[in-house]
Amino acid sequence: MSVSKTLPGPAYLDSSALVKLYVSAQSSEQLDAVLAGRTDLIASDFALTEAMSAVCRLQREGALSREAKLGIHRQFLSHANSGLFELADLNRSVYRAAERRLLNSGGVPLRAGDALHLALALAGGCRTMITFDHRLAEASGNNGLFVFPDSQ
Repeated sequence: MSVSKTLPGPAYLDSSALVKLYVSAQSSEQLDAVLAGRTDLIASDFALTEAMSAVCRLQREGALSREAKLGIHRQFLSHANSGLFELADLNRSVYRAAERRLLNSGGVPLRAGDALHLALALAGGCRTMITFDHRLAEASGNNGLFVFPDSQ
């Protein structure tokens, strides 16, 4: 059985996962393997914008060239437009759901962005959260989602 079959779908990719997928210096062979061939991936425009912010920070810090930064942005948009992953809609009901997650975080110090990613995943019917953010991973697990990678 391949690794990708062990993740229940659909699976939501937060911004930390997108950075690992698109920035070669940040890449994760384990993540690449687990996503290979999947057709049930969900991200959001919010995650793309947040990931692009991280990419721009890497360029400012000298870890990426301007050309690499622009190439990653083109890939983000191309893959989003091609349907490689579905884009969850950030709407009023998702904002209210995120606020409820913040109010009832179960002791996990969620940030607004984490709560939005979690609300987007749940609204999209996701069963797995793919994140490299420890707070979001913990909150996702507390909300019944399978988390990849497993929190150490």
